Amino acid sequence: MSHTVEKPEEEKAKEQVEAPVEAPKPPAPPGPQVYVIDGDIFTIYYDVKVIGVGPGTKIEAQIDSVLLGGAVGYVSEATMAKYFYTLCRRYSLEEAVSRIERIRTSRCVFVPVDEEISTQAAKLLCKYGDKLALDEAFLVATAQAKNATILTTSESVRDVAQAEGLPVVYVKARP
Repeated sequence: MSHTVEKPEEEKAKEQVEAPVEAPKPPAPPGPQVYVIDGDIFTIYYDVKVIGVGPGTKIEAQIDSVLLGGAVGYVSEATMAKYFYTLCRRYSLEEAVSRIERIRTSRCVFVPVDEEISTQAAKLLCKYGDKLALDEAFLVATAQAKNATILTTSESVRDVAQAEGLPVVYVKARP
């Protein structure tokens, strides 16, 4: 008579071959930071680079990153038009042309007004028209289209961006 002895559960478990467990894959490195830049941000950045002080220190790292190619900086053509006008009024036509040329030859990406962005800007004006200027609506619409963080000196843009759930870095340009 043969006798069979049952193995204890622990031994059975050891004998079972388990499939090797793969280590979890690390997350893909994030892409570059993406910004949409308001015109006056360039002025306060320029001031901090030339004078060495001012509110531009708050956005200096972001703009440096854009200018060195470590981040993407979008600028709406509507923003460029308004900024050119602002520079003409504040300084002179010659100074405006000089500053605009420096921006246009930088690594910034200039976003033309297209149907998607103009329609979104119009919707923003319908919703926030009492708080938002036309160029500011294009700035916010561009940020929505590019899924970007807004860099601005405008309280209105800051408030609308926050209401729309967009990331925003606000710099108070003047006391």
